[in-house]
Amino acid sequence: MAAALVRAAQAPQPGCSVAALAAAMLQQLEQSGLLSSVHVSLLPLMQTLGQQLSSTSGERTPYISLFSNVRAVIFVIDMCFCHARALVPAAMQHTALQATMLLLQQLHGCSLLLPAATAGTGAAGSSSSSSSSGRSSFAYSAYISAQSFATELAYRLHGFLLEGQLLPDVAEQVEQLLRDEAVQECVLQPLVAFVALLHHYHQQQQQQQLQRRAGAVLQHVQPIPAYHQDVLLPGGQAYHDAAAAALPVDLSRHQDSEVLRTWTRAAIAAAVLDGGLRLLASRVPHGQQQLACNPVMLSAAAVRLVLELQLLAAVEVQQQQQQQQQQGAG
Repeated sequence: MAAALVRAAQAPQPGCSVAALAAAMLQQLEQSGLLSSVHVSLLPLMQTLGQQLSSTSGERTPYISLFSNVRAVIFVIDMCFCHARALVPAAMQHTALQATMLLLQQLHGCSLLLPAATAGTGAAGSSSSSSSSGRSSFAYSAYISAQSFATELAYRLHGFLLEGQLLPDVAEQVEQLLRDEAVQECVLQPLVAFVALLHHYHQQQQQQQLQRRAGAVLQHVQPIPAYHQDVLLPGGQAYHDAAAAALPVDLSRHQDSEVLRTWTRAAIAAAVLDGGLRLLASRVPHGQQQLACNPVMLSAAAVRLVLELQLLAAVEVQQQQQQQQQQGAG
């Protein structure tokens, strides 16, 4: 499904637009029952896979296939809201959003059912990992990719909400999705992974500058606490290892591509969580001092995580400014 939409966007055929194709695919998903049932079967399938593969040598292809199907469903919904809202009836938009929220709620719990890995480490920790950790990293990488797709969909829905492009009932449903605690936790997981990778890149920069300056004191690259290590995630260290394996270990060699991509993903996840928190705050009755619930983004670990991201961003901006000054002086 997703591949067909990508091909249609890259090489449009006469009489066939991305919007029409996306709307038709969403209708097929609804008529087949997959749209309303994909969330129901997700966790049972994860449990079945865990039981069947627990005694094998580590084949993880079924996990990859499962999360590929999840990504495909999310991608079709994303394309419909981006390009085909005028072609999708309001009732179908409601169904798609309901399916999205239920799917993200279930997706959050999948990491508890992913194959266990020996407590090795990846790029965000030390330089080695066990073979079992490497095998399970394929399943975790597919899972993190599905989370990223879901986060980007939530980000775009939030943008449409802020721009007033959604029908009133649909807008209310989007607000409900963004406020949902399980959805926020599903978005927080990849944000932790992205911050860990950016922190590792920051450490690489420090080491390189120390080598160039023969141990001179660095004035513009300051050590930043690794607060991401304090955020407890389902899957534990295996999740962090897989996140590191999913992106290049040496980000310093990919400054124009992977680093920018990681920054973009982190910013998108942070924006979704910020939007959900603001929507929760807007529901607080006048005069009330605190929220009725305890959102994940108000936890001490999450607040420190955002602080770490801000510090990393400040260093990145400072370095870019200094590079521009040096180029101008040259």
